[in-house]
Amino acid sequence: MDNNTFTPAECGTTTPATATTTTESVPSGPVTAGTTTTVTISVSTTGPTAPTGTVTVLDNGVPVGTAPLDSTGHASVGVPAGLKPGPRSIVARYNGSLTHTPSTSAASTLTVRAAAPTPRPSASHATTAAGTVTPTPATTVHGSRTSSSALAATGPARLNGLITLGGALLAIGIASALSGRRRRHALHRR
Repeated sequence: MDNNTFTPAECGTTTPATATTTTESVPSGPVTAGTTTTVTISVSTTGPTAPTGTVTVLDNGVPVGTAPLDSTGHASVGVPAGLKPGPRSIVARYNGSLTHTPSTSAASTLTVRAAAPTPRPSASHATTAAGTVTPTPATTVHGSRTSSSALAATGPARLNGLITLGGALLAIGIASALSGRRRRHALHRR
């Protein structure tokens, strides 16, 4: 016999891996897109020892998180915030170990609702200790793609810099001559 080959009798007896059952629990109500969700997993067995190893959560068949089992065969997996809105089919898979066979839970439905839209700033006015800034109606400069609006500043308020309104970057600069305590500044889209 070759020195590198052994028969089962020479190695002792082997014990077959114990069968497992995997269950998972997802939140019962809808979750909001953009937030992390926790899936709780339990792996049970009829054998004398608790399963060891890792579990993986799948969203519509795509792995989205993995975690180790604790000493009692349980794990919590944080499902990332990137799940798309709508019903999601969530499955937990126990990856098995030397002493326990892999198993997969039944699918559960996790409902992900779209996140509320981010509120946009209103174009009313802002009052500070330095004065009041009020927008005037927008006008379009004919013959060009540039549109402009004006902001009136009263008191010692000054308008300088860049602001963002509705996703457009705007540069603030002086559009007319200063007269007394009332200043007019123009907004020009970049």
